[in-house]
Amino acid sequence: MRKKAGTLLAALLAGALAAQAQPPAYMRKAKEIQAEARNMQENSRKNPQQVPDFEENKPAVPSKTGKSSSRAHAHSNGAENEEDNAAPGNATAKMGAQDVMKAASSGNLGELQLLESKGYSLTAPDAEQNTPLHMAAYKNQKAVVDYLLSRPGILKDPLDKRGTTPLMLAAGAGNLSCVESLLASGCDFKIKAPDGSTALHRAAAQGQLAVVDKLLEAGADPAATDAKGNTPDKLAQQKKKGDWESVISHLKQAQSNQP
Repeated sequence: MRKKAGTLLAALLAGALAAQAQPPAYMRKAKEIQAEARNMQENSRKNPQQVPDFEENKPAVPSKTGKSSSRAHAHSNGAENEEDNAAPGNATAKMGAQDVMKAASSGNLGELQLLESKGYSLTAPDAEQNTPLHMAAYKNQKAVVDYLLSRPGILKDPLDKRGTTPLMLAAGAGNLSCVESLLASGCDFKIKAPDGSTALHRAAAQGQLAVVDKLLEAGADPAATDAKGNTPDKLAQQKKKGDWESVISHLKQAQSNQP
């Protein structure tokens, strides 16, 4: 009996000593991870082509102007298209902003200049291809028209969806001061809309005598015909709007004075 007890005690002591000699599970796992890391490092040294190029994933270093090098690269590869409609000196114009159209049509020059300074385009058209110059000319906002015409790169004779220029809109509305500014800046009074009408046709049809006289003074052709063969005086006769009788008289006189 004593012999069996001694054997059992010896076995228990041996098991305890063996357990103490065996490292805990977490230590064994840590050693396995360390061994795997050493293997990966060794493989990387032997096969450098397998190491990922982490430089590609690094964020671009901002330039002195605050723009990342990646944005500068994008600009050099096609962002010039955005510059075409950008405010002077700004390549990040917000295209077709409603605020710009509203400022132009209401004559709020200060707001327009503020929007321009923030990078909003002064030439970008809306869904109907109306530009801020169209809106200002139609609404008789001379100060805005003058300012827009003074900006570098401004389009003086843009066509809206109906093929109408700002000069045509100003002429038809009888906005003499805007017509004078547009003509002085070199806007083309000879341009014809798809229906064949010119700025003079538009002014005559609405009986806008002062505008008719200004266009004739600038050299507009009183005998020009639209797509239906109508001369400006014929349109005045048909529409009978405004000072149409005087318009007809002045146009007839201009035709008689032609060589």
